[in-house]
Amino acid sequence: MADAHHPSAPERSGRWKAEVLRQAIADAGLRPEDIDAVIAHASSTPKGDTAEIRAINAVYVTERTASPPPVVSLKGHIGHPGAAAGAMGLITSVLGMADGTLPHTAGTRYLDAEIDFDVILDRPRSAGLAHRRDQRSRLRWAERFADRATHLSRSIAFTRPTEGA
Repeated sequence: MADAHHPSAPERSGRWKAEVLRQAIADAGLRPEDIDAVIAHASSTPKGDTAEIRAINAVYVTERTASPPPVVSLKGHIGHPGAAAGAMGLITSVLGMADGTLPHTAGTRYLDAEIDFDVILDRPRSAGLAHRRDQRSRLRWAERFADRATHLSRSIAFTRPTEGA
């Protein structure tokens, strides 16, 4: 899906980014409440970040009954790897799910006033799986990114046995 607004600047309302995020979550058989963390594209461009913030607010704040999941970005750690950004987010998601740790957003001190969700700053954080201790612990992440106003989104579900199971 693409918003066709501009080759490198997304439409500022974030509605197309939000729609792709909704579709990815639904395609994975999940709901916004099932998502435990979001890895944002967060390229530090005013237009891109505004659209992304608005999309995350729409899906994870407005449409979700639980508190919004924490959001992180990798760009402060690695810079912008261009076409590899999505793969880097996927790798970070899988590694984070494996050890139950969410990375922090490096180099960020001031948050945009429109942000209505938790951005992990300063240091990594435990994913806090205690609330998902039924038959198995589950950590579900939504990782989304945009490149040249084409919006891609993927939901990743990861299940691991609880201790003693």
